[in-house]
Amino acid sequence: MANRLQGSSSPYLRQHADNPVDWYPWGDDAFNDAASRGVPVLISIGYAACHWCHVMAHESFEDPEVGEALNLAFVNIKVDREEHPTVDHFYMSACTAMGQAGGWPLTIIATPDRHPFYCATYLPKTSRHGRMGLLELVERISEVWKTDPEKVAQYGNDLVETLSRESVISESTSDTAGRLTEAFSALVSRFDEERGGFGAAPKFPTAHQLSFLLRYGKRTGDDAAYVMVDTTIRAMRKGGIFDQIGLGIHRYSTDREWKLPHFEKMLVDQALLVIACCEAYQVKHDRYHQNTTEDIIAYVIRDLSAPDGAFYASEDADSEGSEGKFYLWSWGELEALLTTAELEYAKREWSVEREGNIHDEASGEPTGLNLFVGGNAYSDGEDGALWSSIVQKLLEVRSSRVRPQRDEKLLTDWNGLMIAALAKAGRVFSNREWIVAAERAAHAVLNSHEHEGRLAHTSFEGIVSEAGFLDDYAYLSWGLLDLFEATGKVAWLSKCEELVRSMISEFWDDDAVGFFISNPDVHKLPVRQKQYHDGATPAGASVAAQILLRLAPILADEQFEELGRTQVGISLGSSGRYALGFSSTMIAADLGLGDRREIVVVGNAGDLTRLVNQTFLPNAVILPKSTNTTDEIEARLPHLSEYKAINGNETVYICTDRVCKAPLTDADKLEMALNE
Repeated sequence: MANRLQGSSSPYLRQHADNPVDWYPWGDDAFNDAASRGVPVLISIGYAACHWCHVMAHESFEDPEVGEALNLAFVNIKVDREEHPTVDHFYMSACTAMGQAGGWPLTIIATPDRHPFYCATYLPKTSRHGRMGLLELVERISEVWKTDPEKVAQYGNDLVETLSRESVISESTSDTAGRLTEAFSALVSRFDEERGGFGAAPKFPTAHQLSFLLRYGKRTGDDAAYVMVDTTIRAMRKGGIFDQIGLGIHRYSTDREWKLPHFEKMLVDQALLVIACCEAYQVKHDRYHQNTTEDIIAYVIRDLSAPDGAFYASEDADSEGSEGKFYLWSWGELEALLTTAELEYAKREWSVEREGNIHDEASGEPTGLNLFVGGNAYSDGEDGALWSSIVQKLLEVRSSRVRPQRDEKLLTDWNGLMIAALAKAGRVFSNREWIVAAERAAHAVLNSHEHEGRLAHTSFEGIVSEAGFLDDYAYLSWGLLDLFEATGKVAWLSKCEELVRSMISEFWDDDAVGFFISNPDVHKLPVRQKQYHDGATPAGASVAAQILLRLAPILADEQFEELGRTQVGISLGSSGRYALGFSSTMIAADLGLGDRREIVVVGNAGDLTRLVNQTFLPNAVILPKSTNTTDEIEARLPHLSEYKAINGNETVYICTDRVCKAPLTDADKLEMALNE
């Protein structure tokens, strides 16, 4: 019999609709029920592409014995962290405050007034290997709840008070250069010179760290920053974390070598890596980074596109009850599919083996299964032909396999990042199709998720969620501003400005300053929080600061400039405790350090436009003024009427604080000026 999750707006919740656990979705009904029954609340937080979430579901939540125990002891809530990111952030912060590492699935026990007092991540059904089982947890929590409820309530109250104090701390600093150096040094200290990336296992494709490094290298002239970026991108592209056959990057690598991933694929990871690859290309013009960009975008457009042009959230790690089954190959399958020459090439370039190149995690014995790892996807000649032939054959076979489930939620924030990625890539590589795809996605998201300047966070099968969060406004504004730079269409700039003004109205803290992550009317959490450090994605507050600082010179808006700089100072103040986790803050700080340039390109796009677009100019805004957009852009930005094409030729003006150097029509002189 289906529980309350039937018909949910989240595919992840629908996966649990037939559990014997009497799940509630997040909301007042669950907490009111807990209060009337006098029992605590179990909150289970996960997401559709999470492998260990599926393991816990199969092992425990689908088990009638567990369902009966949970229903008797608790009111149970299932939360999709992608649908309710502020719920996830609050309870993950509580978990950290309790001294736990956190992660997903996240298991929280809370009082009926939403105050957490216990946290764990994955729990087996019964205790094993030193890890408490879910059934034992039920017994222990029930006993404590019955015998000492005052102590439980006091612990929850104290924890919430701690989180409340943290949310209003607004330490600021003006030592921008010092903090940039600290962040760079932190990345250098953890850089894996041999295999790329930072730290040991697991390794994540945290692309906003790469984007910061490129800016630091640009500012200081330290080529070591680019070397770290280049080494990391190449190592990921050749690793098992990158789908060598179907393209796109998996969520993270379980090992130092980038070999064995957790196989889920997230839209947000594709978008951020595209942006980093575009910027790496702009620095050195290495074709490798263009090819990697092309590969990721090909995957996104092929496998994550919704009919209206927006993009779905993710693909699962599992299929047919097994993680990675869709991506793995037995030797027998390869022998049957490939010619002798192709098989030898696959052994040499992709490290496939008769006994398999994937080993059992417990025993270390070969599993008989192969994951394609290594090689050079961009080979020419005979090697290139072999590569292409093998990929084509394996893709054809894979198309008949059971695919991992796709989470077809449409997330405003993640779509905003993908719009930014496509717009940037289209501009850098003069690819009109990518810009059109970005525009289609923007129209789709705005049509379904925006009303009079206010955003919804997500939709699924036409069901639109509650009010959006800071990340939705910041990331979508990012995408729209990049679309303006790519197209010169004033409509994208105007909508970007509208969303930014709504973002300030909805989320800016006028008392303690800084951006909150949620609207006060959403979720009714005990604390309205701020977040200045990055997670798997850039901190929304830092992205908001970047957009404010980019928009300020375009619109001559002093409020935008002031708020952007204020947020940078606060975020930098928080970064002193852990500079490594503040890359997006450092990007915003770099943007605010020194003069920002406006580069006005007048005339129809030609060689000068391509030169501007292919130059790494992180602290400049691009204002394209083509023949087709002259009237509307001058009406919206009257100061641009001063900038004319010289003798009808494509002309570039490089300006700082509305003071411009002599107009340029010569490519060599423009290149020198751009790199000053």
